Amino acid sequence: MSRYSRRDSIKLLGVLPAASVAGSTVNGFAAENETAENAVSQSGVPANHHQSSWDNDHDRIWLGKEYWANPMEDWKVIDGAAECVTPGGRRNVHLITHQLTDAQKPFAMSVSVSRVQEGKQDDSVGFLIGVHSELNETKSNAFAGNGVPVGISDGKLTIGAKTKAPDREIDPTDVKIAVTGKPSGNNVELTLTVSDSKGESLGSFTHEVAADAVLGNVAIVNNFQMKPLPRFGGARYRFADWNVSGEAFTVDPDAVFGPILWTMYSLSDSRSDEGFVLKLSALTPPMGNDDNDEIQLQVRRGEVWQSLGKAKLDHDAWTATFRIPNWDASEDVSFQVVYGQRHKDGNETFHDWTGTIKANPEGRPVKFAPLTCQNDYGFPYAPVAENLLRLDPDLLYFSGDQIYEGHGGFGIIREPAEDAIVNYLRKYYQFGWAFREPMRHSPTLCIPDDHDVFQGNIWGEGGAAMDQGDPGASSKGGYREPVRMVNAVHKTCAGHHPDPFDPTPAKQGMSVYYGDMVYGGVSFAILGDRQWKSGPERVETGSGRADHVLDRNFDTSALDKPGLELLGERQETFLKAWADDWRNASIKVLLSQTVFAGVATHHGGYDGYLKADLDSGGWPQTARNRAIDIIRKSKALHVNGDQHLTSLCQYGVERQRDSNWSFCVPAISAGYPRWWRPDEVGMPHANRPHHGLPQTGEYLDGLGNHVYVYAVGNPLVGKANNRYVKAHEKGSGFGWILIDPKTQTYECHSFRFLIDATDGNPENEFPGWPVTLHADDNTGNVRLFNGVNLDGWHGRTHFDPAKLDAMSTEERAKQLSQWDEEARKHWSVENGELVNDGQGPYLTTNDEYEDYELNLQYKTIAGADSGVYLKGSPQVQIWDSTDEAKFKLGANLGSGGLWNNPAGAPGKDPLVLADRPFGQWNDLRVVQVGSRTSVWLNDQMVVDRAIMDNFWDRGKPLRRRGPIQLQTHGGEIRWRDVWLKPLGADAANAYLSDGQDGDFQPLTDGKTLDGWVGAVDDYEVTPEGTIRCKPGRGGNLLTAEEYGDFVVRLFIKLPPKGNNGLAIRAPIEGNPAYVAMTELQVLDHDHPAYKNIDPRQAHGSAYGMVAATRGYLRPAGQWNFQQVRVVGSTIEVELNGNVILNADLSNVTETMGDQPHPGKDRKTGHFGFAGHGDGVEFKDVMIRRL
Repeated sequence: MSRYSRRDSIKLLGVLPAASVAGSTVNGFAAENETAENAVSQSGVPANHHQSSWDNDHDRIWLGKEYWANPMEDWKVIDGAAECVTPGGRRNVHLITHQLTDAQKPFAMSVSVSRVQEGKQDDSVGFLIGVHSELNETKSNAFAGNGVPVGISDGKLTIGAKTKAPDREIDPTDVKIAVTGKPSGNNVELTLTVSDSKGESLGSFTHEVAADAVLGNVAIVNNFQMKPLPRFGGARYRFADWNVSGEAFTVDPDAVFGPILWTMYSLSDSRSDEGFVLKLSALTPPMGNDDNDEIQLQVRRGEVWQSLGKAKLDHDAWTATFRIPNWDASEDVSFQVVYGQRHKDGNETFHDWTGTIKANPEGRPVKFAPLTCQNDYGFPYAPVAENLLRLDPDLLYFSGDQIYEGHGGFGIIREPAEDAIVNYLRKYYQFGWAFREPMRHSPTLCIPDDHDVFQGNIWGEGGAAMDQGDPGASSKGGYREPVRMVNAVHKTCAGHHPDPFDPTPAKQGMSVYYGDMVYGGVSFAILGDRQWKSGPERVETGSGRADHVLDRNFDTSALDKPGLELLGERQETFLKAWADDWRNASIKVLLSQTVFAGVATHHGGYDGYLKADLDSGGWPQTARNRAIDIIRKSKALHVNGDQHLTSLCQYGVERQRDSNWSFCVPAISAGYPRWWRPDEVGMPHANRPHHGLPQTGEYLDGLGNHVYVYAVGNPLVGKANNRYVKAHEKGSGFGWILIDPKTQTYECHSFRFLIDATDGNPENEFPGWPVTLHADDNTGNVRLFNGVNLDGWHGRTHFDPAKLDAMSTEERAKQLSQWDEEARKHWSVENGELVNDGQGPYLTTNDEYEDYELNLQYKTIAGADSGVYLKGSPQVQIWDSTDEAKFKLGANLGSGGLWNNPAGAPGKDPLVLADRPFGQWNDLRVVQVGSRTSVWLNDQMVVDRAIMDNFWDRGKPLRRRGPIQLQTHGGEIRWRDVWLKPLGADAANAYLSDGQDGDFQPLTDGKTLDGWVGAVDDYEVTPEGTIRCKPGRGGNLLTAEEYGDFVVRLFIKLPPKGNNGLAIRAPIEGNPAYVAMTELQVLDHDHPAYKNIDPRQAHGSAYGMVAATRGYLRPAGQWNFQQVRVVGSTIEVELNGNVILNADLSNVTETMGDQPHPGKDRKTGHFGFAGHGDGVEFKDVMIRRL
C-alpha cells in the first residue's frame, strides 16, 4: 500500500482556492519518504532485491504481479522474456513494488535486452529512473511522462540528455544494460555500463543529475521518445533478467497487482427457494494457453478454509464467476479466491485474494455509496477511495464510465474484437487498481456506460450495430464496437450482478444486465438506460450535430417523434413488474446511468451553451415521461451519474414535482465539464427552495420537461496543476445515502473530492446537501415531516409574510435564523412524532405550496390550543372542545373551522363536532385550491369549499403560494404522518367544479354553437368540444337568451398573448366594454407585450372601471376555472378559487381614459365572448339564474 503523511495532505489542501475547498484535511495525498532497509542482508542478497522470472513463465500478455506495462497490449511474455510487440514510442514496464525514495542511498539495476526489430528512427532501450507524478506515488507515477532515460540510443550511451559513444560498437541483439546510482552532494551520480553477451564491457558513462530527478518509479523502456505511431517505427526489444536492488528503494510487497486483480460480489434475496444468492467474480489479467484456467472460492468456517468450488476463467473478460444459492446472510463471512499459477519448471505458486461477504444489513439503515465517471487525470482517486474505506459502505455502486478512451494513454483499438478487448481491459484495470480495497469488503454493483465501450454517447437501438460513418462514435444509433467486445465489457462490469430479469440477448447476441437486487430490505432496480435508446439521427436538431440543440428559439417538442425509445419495451416491462413487487423490501432505489432530465445548460466550456443535449435522459420526451409514470408507483429514488454535475431534482410529467426524485452524484474525477446556469440564460423559474441558492427551483429544461432542481454542484473551471486540487475544482466527489427501510427515508449526501467525509465539516458537501427525502416524496406527494428530523422546516412566529418579503435579504436571513434557533428549543422528534411543548415559534415548511391536499395526524392534551396555518395565513383551528371557558368562542363546536373567517361566514365554524378524546390521534385532511378550502376531521367534513379569508389583508385573496405552519400554544401537541399532495391544474379545476352543478344549465353542447347568436362565423367548436375564437377573427358571440342576476362558471384557456372578454348583460350590438354592464377582461396579462397596461385591463377586471387582483392566472396553455356572480350592480369574479374582483359598479366614478360606460347600469342582457382575433378557448360553460 502507498503511504501518505498528514503533513503533506495539509500542504495539498492549502493550495486550494478558498471557494472550492472545505476546511478539513484528509490523511495524506503525497508520498512520504521512508527509510530503506539495510544494504545487504546476512545472506549476502542485495538490499531490496528484485529479479524478474519471465524465464519461468508461460507465454501470455500479462507480465507479472510486480509490473504495470504501458500499454499492456503491447507487451507479452514470449519464450522466457518480456517482449515489446509494437514498434511504438516509450513503451515501458514499471516495477510497482519498488519506489526510489532516498537519493542519499545507493541503488543498482540491470537488464538483458535483445533487439528483435530494427527501428527506422528512434532506436533506444534501457531504463526510466525517477518517473513521478506531482503526487509521487506508485500508481500515478506509472502514467507520468517523465523520468531520466538511461540506456542505449542510436548506438550511443545515454543518461538524460547526455550521450557518449561506446568504446566498441554495440550489437543490440544481445547486450546487458546496467546502471548504478550513488549520492554526490545535492546530486546523484549515475553510472551506465553496457556489456556484451560474454560480459565484456562495451562502454561506460557517468553523469550527475539532480537528486530529486531520480525519486519515483523505475521502469524498463522500449524507445525513449513518445511519437505518434503512424509516423514512427521504432525498434522492438526483448527484456530478460531484470535486477533491481539498493537502499534507495522503498519496497511494498503488498503493492503487487495480480494474478487475482480484485473481486466484486453481490448478495441478493432471490425471494425463492434459493434464498440469498451470492454472486462473485474474480478478475485476472489475460493469461496464456498453458496457464491455469480455474479459480477456487473458499470461505472461512471457524479456523478452516472450506472450498465452495471452482470456476473457469472466461477468456475474453478474464473473469471467473461463482453463483452460490442459499447463502447464510446472517453474519459476515471471510472469503478468499485462490489461483494456482503454473510455471514452466512444473511448479505451481498459489495466490489468494481475501475479503468479506458482509451480512445482510437488517434492522438499520443501509449505507450506500453511489459513484460515477473516472477520468484518469485524477487517478488513483485516493481521496475518494480512502473516504470509502473510512465510511465502510454496505453497498458500492459505480454507474458507468469506469474508463474513458484516453485512460492510460496510447489510444484505443476498435477492432478486431480480440485486440479491442485487451485494450479495454488494460484501461479497466485502472478502475480496479484504484478501488479494489473498498470492493473487497462490500457488495458492488457496476454498470457500463458509453465510454466503457469506446463511445462518446450510446444510443443503443436495442444492441444494433452502428453505421461506422461516425468517427467519434457520439451521434449515431447503435454500438460502434464488435459485439464480442461489448459483451466482455458487460461481463467485467456486471457479471457478478444478480441474475437479469430476462437474460434473452438483444440484437447481435448482445448480453443484457437489467434486473433487481433485494438487500437490507431495499429493492434496487438496475437498468441499462441507453441500451435501447433511439439514435439522434432520427430527428433534426438544426445544429449540424445530431444530438445538440444550439438555437435558444428551437422548438424542441419537434424532437419528440412517435416511436422513439428511451428504456425500451423490455425494460419497461421489467419496471412495471418491479414497481409492484414488494416481497421482502419496504423501500426502493432505481439505478441507471443518467438523470431523466436535461439538468445542464453549458457543456465543455464555461460559455458552451446548449439548449438541449439529447444524450440526457430527458429525450425522447414521451418515452421519458412514460418511464417516470411507471417508476412513480415504486416510490423509488432514482440514483444516477454520468453528467459530471451533481444535482438533486424532482421529476415532473403532468406538472412540476409530480414524480420521483433524482440524485445525480458527482463524478469521481470530472473530465468534460457541465454547468447548470439557467438563471444566466433567462430560463424562467418558480418556487425557489427556502435555502435561496441560485439556479434552483422549478424549470422547464431545454427539452420542455418539468424539473424541480433543489440543489446543484456547479464546478469551477479546473486550472490547478495538482490532479486532486483540479478534481476538486471541477466538482468531483462521490455520493453517500443512508437508506432506512424503517423510517422510509433516504439521507442524501453529495461530498466534494478533497475532504475527509468523517470530520463533520459542513463545507465538505456541495451547497444544498445533505437532504433527507421520504419514499412518499417519490410519488409526487410531499412528506413534509420525514419522521426522523426537522429537515424541510424552520421556525416562524405569527408574522405577515408580506412584511417578511419586504425585508432585505440580510434582514430576512437574520430574522429567520433567530426564529429557527428559538423554535428548536421547543420542537423535537420522538419515535417518528413531531413534539412541541406548547411554546415557541411555529414550525413552518421551507417550501411553499399553491393548490394541495394536506393530511396529518395530531394529538393534544386538555387545554391545548393550536392550529394549522395555510399558505402562511391563520388558520384551521385545533383546540380543546371540552373547555367550557372557551365555549363562548365556539370551542364546543369542535376543531377544523377556519378560525379567522368573519362570524357567520362559511367555514368559520365546523359543520359537525368530530374531535376525538384526548390521548387519541385525530386525522385532519385539508383540500385548498386558491382560497377555496375543505376540511375533514376524522373522516367527517367540517368545512365545505369555503373561501378562507386572508387574515393579513382582508381585501385580497390568500397568497397564491405559501407555507404550511403548525401553530401551537397552551399545551403539548404531537404531530405525525404530515404529508401533502400538490394538485395540478386539472385536479384543482376538478375540485372547484366537482359536485356543484346544482341548477346550472349548460350553454355548450361540445358539438355546435346552437343557442348562440352574433359572430357565430368567427368562432368554432374544436374536436375536443371547446369553443374557440378563430385566430385573426373577432366579434361578439352571445347567448340567445338574456340574463339579469346570475352565476356563470366556465373554463378559459389563453394562448400566449391571448385577448378576449366576457360580455356581461350585453346588448346584441356595440362594444360590450362600454355598452354592456361590463366586459370582464380575458387576457394573458403576464405576457411581456402587456407589461405597461392599466391595472383595469388585467384579466378579470371590469374593463376600464375596476381592477382585479393579479397573480392568480395560470400560465398560457393551461385551463383556468372562473366563476362570475352578478347581482344587481355588484359583480364578483372568482379565478381558480380566488376572489379577484368584488365590486359595486354603481359606485364607479372614474374610468380609464375618462371613457364613458353607458351600459354599466343595465339590469339585463346577454352573456358571451368578446373576441379580439386570438385563439382563446372556452369549455364547460354553465349558467344559473338567481
